[in-house]
Amino acid sequence: MARFEKHVFVCQNERKPDDPRGCCLAKGSAGILDRLKGELHKRGLHRRIRINKAGCLDQCALGVSIVVYPEAVWYGRVTLADVDEIIEKHLVGGTPVERLRTDLVRRLLFVCVQNSGRSQMAEAFARLHGGARVEAYSAGSRPSGVVNPRTIEVMREVGCDLGRAVSKPLSAVPDLEYDVAVTMGCGDECPRVRARRREDWALPDPKDLPPEEFRKVRDEIERRVKELLAGL
Repeated sequence: MARFEKHVFVCQNERKPDDPRGCCLAKGSAGILDRLKGELHKRGLHRRIRINKAGCLDQCALGVSIVVYPEAVWYGRVTLADVDEIIEKHLVGGTPVERLRTDLVRRLLFVCVQNSGRSQMAEAFARLHGGARVEAYSAGSRPSGVVNPRTIEVMREVGCDLGRAVSKPLSAVPDLEYDVAVTMGCGDECPRVRARRREDWALPDPKDLPPEEFRKVRDEIERRVKELLAGL
């Protein structure tokens, strides 16, 4: 039996077109699989590196998803244009393509009741201070449908534009296992999502607070987000 140096698994999962999670097949994974196989044959690498079809790799929002073993390097949002770089740099050169890696990215979810204030601010600060190493999301247990204008105003003061932010339910965020799920004020109403770690931040809902108290909640959220990021 041939012993391959590497195994590459390419997600080929297919879901119904109206499934909000999406799927890799709809994002072009079949073409990527064929391109990988064709290029490896062309370069005479098909006896050293095996390309495999895979079922759902459970990061649908980040598809097309690829995993390379034995290194256990996960790639996401792969396109046909990335195939040559993955082959040359990683499969041949042994150096993973860092810009496509998802195993190094930390996924955070912030949940409050209406997703119009606290969780929106936390998501914005996580994106601001976490940069490329963080994927941050927010949702509400009972979303209001609109982001509080006062939230938009106080976040603009610190350089965060929430003018296009939308108040949304948990069903609207990616169905992933999050590295950290933070709840704020929704208590038992917050549905349990898959997460490696959970935190509950006892923060008041600032919507009816005076301006300075509103800003204090904003600043405390930023402090806690920075602390969270430092511990990842």
